[in-house]
Amino acid sequence: MRGSTSTVESQLSSLADVCTKAETSEELFEQISNRLRRLVPFDGAGWFATDPATVLATSPVRVENIETSRCESYWEREFLVEDVLLFRDLVRSESGVATLYTATDDQPARSARYREFIAPQGYGDELRAAFRLGGSTWGVVDLYRDRARGSFTPAEVGLVRALLPVIATTLRTFTTAAPRRPGSPRTSTSASASASASARPAVRAPRCSTLQGRCSRSARTPNGCSPSSPAPPGRRPRCR
Repeated sequence: MRGSTSTVESQLSSLADVCTKAETSEELFEQISNRLRRLVPFDGAGWFATDPATVLATSPVRVENIETSRCESYWEREFLVEDVLLFRDLVRSESGVATLYTATDDQPARSARYREFIAPQGYGDELRAAFRLGGSTWGVVDLYRDRARGSFTPAEVGLVRALLPVIATTLRTFTTAAPRRPGSPRTSTSASASASASARPAVRAPRCSTLQGRCSRSARTPNGCSPSSPAPPGRRPRCR
């Protein structure tokens, strides 16, 4: 976590303000990611809206600095491989947010996801969080930090936890509100939410293209990987 207490509080307020002003869920993920990185540094990420009944990823998706060749194995591991911090377990946890290092007692190699997905890309710790409201989960996020940076701290986990309800509320609003014109106020009623739930089609497991999502082309991560700049020595470019 960076900055003085007053600076952190100001940035948290800015993050909350983003949630009230975002016109679309895609814009929400982009703005939250760009601002959260200043408080909780990370080098790769996956932001997913989810079906609240199944916790399967839907649209939109925002993926940053993840090798596209690994997208299929990402979902295979999530649904078919027993591991720590699976989203289905995380949404049932008390806090809804946790890190890989904490879950494995600082022995991340105990996780198959770490050995075969995270570590090969040069990442170390992973922070996962669920955007929950009551018994419904409206989205999830997966943050990755380069091994050289060390693990996520308890204070950083606490900051992410503080943001979960406000992000969840905004995602729910986008999902349940009737279509609106840009700039018009968002509305959401219990009736529209009920209709949305009853009309929602069966959700299938996300395909490879779902993880690829829309690669971030605006934010330069701390390791300098972006479409317009080469990857650091020894690291393959991820954002393409």
